[in-house]
Amino acid sequence: MPRSVHPLHPPRCITCGYVLQGLDGIHACPECGKFFDLESPSTYIRIAPFNAFRFWMPGFALAAAFMLLSIPIMVYGFDAWGWSLFLSLPAAVGALTGYRFRISSVAFPMVGILLTLTFIGGLAAAGLSGIFCSFILLGFLLVPIFTGLGLGAVLRLQLKHHGYDQSGYLPLLLIAAIPYLCIPLEKWTTPKPAPETVSTST
Repeated sequence: MPRSVHPLHPPRCITCGYVLQGLDGIHACPECGKFFDLESPSTYIRIAPFNAFRFWMPGFALAAAFMLLSIPIMVYGFDAWGWSLFLSLPAAVGALTGYRFRISSVAFPMVGILLTLTFIGGLAAAGLSGIFCSFILLGFLLVPIFTGLGLGAVLRLQLKHHGYDQSGYLPLLLIAAIPYLCIPLEKWTTPKPAPETVSTST
């Protein structure tokens, strides 16, 4: 088999990852113009380059969608305005993200801040937060979100170490259920206001 042909790992452009197989006699990548020579392995690669956007975007979009859907469901569907909404939901979303993806020390704060802004945007879109409240929540929500990111990463490493065979989906479902499981606990621990009475004199 010729060196430039491989059924599983065809030659790719070093810069953009464009598949170069079948381009004999051409020495410039059709996508980005990078020079290559199929007779010189040092001028191309066989493994597709890592694409951070494609790696991160699906998981982040899933976590953000779960967050944005849960906000109106918890508020309008379950009348949950307390710590189940402002603590357990951000922590669960952070844990989903931390569990699903390997987060480097550089990306960790960026992802946390982006999740926080997404949460505030969801509150504003649902008509539940104004500008002043958003600034207050910005600092408050960072704590549960960053805590969730750390706990999710630790959980992923522990399950990987022990070889848990259901680690692909079962922990994600359990994490996503946490905010909704906290709603009855919040209602049970929150004292109900005494009914107001109105008396009139005749």
